[in-house]
Amino acid sequence: MSAIILTSPQELKTLIQESVKDVVGSLTDKITNDLMSSTSPEWLTRFQMAQKENVSVSMVDKLRRQGRYDVRKLGRKTLLKIKSNQAC
Repeated sequence: MSAIILTSPQELKTLIQESVKDVVGSLTDKITNDLMSSTSPEWLTRFQMAQKENVSVSMVDKLRRQGRYDVRKLGRKTLLKIKSNQAC
């Protein structure tokens, strides 16, 4: 038999918020990992692109503004790929 649990509206709100944060956080991590690993290995973070091209992250940002990279935003993460017509 199930028991009835009494909670205040604030406690219920907190429980729901924590549960939603957990689920959304795990889904975001899974999507990020899937995008970064299996489907698109050529998409790199700003830091990874800077390491690959042996330049600073601020130079990567400057080149991005100049249109050298294709850009995708995934949440707060910026992913970059060298445009195919400019690849060496």
